[in-house]
Amino acid sequence: MDNRTITNISLHLAKDEVLNTSIIKKPKSPSFYRIGKGTTNMKGITSIDLLTEIANMTKVESTALLTIRDNITWDNPDGEVYITFTNTEKQKQKKFLEGFKLLEAKNIVRRTKRSHYMINPKALIPLDYEKAVSLWETLS
Repeated sequence: MDNRTITNISLHLAKDEVLNTSIIKKPKSPSFYRIGKGTTNMKGITSIDLLTEIANMTKVESTALLTIRDNITWDNPDGEVYITFTNTEKQKQKKFLEGFKLLEAKNIVRRTKRSHYMINPKALIPLDYEKAVSLWETLS
């Protein structure tokens, strides 16, 4: 059983009327995203084993992947992020693009439009998985 807190509340409205309700509070947990582990589920969806991929990445690949990951927020539940570099960050941009091209060849990341990127939803599973897969598939 999970650690949810259930609070029962009774409100007396009018004569012979009572409204009973419960408030369920979920336990506190850290922010997290699920990652693929390289298996196939009952619906035939095969994920990418992201931890193995990360373990085998070069420095520029991992930097590019983490740059994209660091820009994912709750405001973009499909995992598509906007990344821009200032004029003083030319070297950082060059390394990002170098790593991005290597990851793109491995089908781990894609560019959705200019300065917009996303991680394969079968590797880093976003909050809105179906929307992310739909977007990912339009880019192939």
